[in-house]
Amino acid sequence: MSKDLNAHLLIIIATLLVGGSFIVSQNLSGIIDPISITLLRFVIASLVLSPLVLFKKEFRIKIIPTFKRAMIISFFIRYFL
Repeated sequence: MSKDLNAHLLIIIATLLVGGSFIVSQNLSGIIDPISITLLRFVIASLVLSPLVLFKKEFRIKIIPTFKRAMIISFFIRYFL
């Protein structure tokens, strides 16, 4: 499979996942609190992505240098949103 075709397929999959999450969130909004839905989305994303980050050495090396910047960004997002 060529790189272009692979890239296009990945973009289509990402679009379907994001679009599907909005549909699911809309259907669940009357049943579950919106904050709980957002928490559930982040937990699922963390469970799916953590093996990728923790088992690949090239990604694992980047965790510590990135952590400080991520905490600063999280601080500002928390207090300004």
